Formats: sequence, C-alpha cells, structure tokens
Amino acid sequence: MYRITDGNGNSLRVRFKHDMPNGRTYCILDEDKPIGLRVVGQAKCHPGDMYCKNTGRKVALAKALRVAAFPRTVRGIVWNGYFAKRGKTN
Repeated sequence: MYRITDGNGNSLRVRFKHDMPNGRTYCILDEDKPIGLRVVGQAKCHPGDMYCKNTGRKVALAKALRVAAFPRTVRGIVWNGYFAKRGKTN
C-alpha cells in the first residue's frame, strides 16, 4: 500500500490484493475522504501462464486508472509513486 497526493491536495491510497490460487490480482484505489472514490482493477492470469505478482500489479493498476478516468497528470503521479515504491521490474 502507498499513498499519493496530487497537486490539488487530494490523497489517494493504492492497495493490491493477490489471489494466487485463482491467478488474480486486484488493485484498489481509495480517496481519503469520508465519501470518496473507490475503484477496483482486476488482472486475471491465463491458466497456461505463470502467475507473476509484478505483472499482475501493473495490469490491475492500469485497469483501475482507466476506470477512474483520472487526468493524465494524476495518472502519471500514481505511476511514479508505484515505481518509486516497487522499482522498475519486469
């Protein structure tokens, strides 16, 4: 989990949940407000492929950001926070 603050002072929490037996990774985006945005992105691994947490996190985050329809600047801030936390692997 990590938190991102955009230029407008809005705070966003990014979390990941891994369901390895079913080959799924979930990304949950939450705004730190009482009634804030909550978006879930899901990555599903093909049964013939090897499960990879790094790939699952990236695909799930990309899907969550697409659903949330954030402006490009906010998406960039979220991705920069992800790479600062996890490093540029895969």
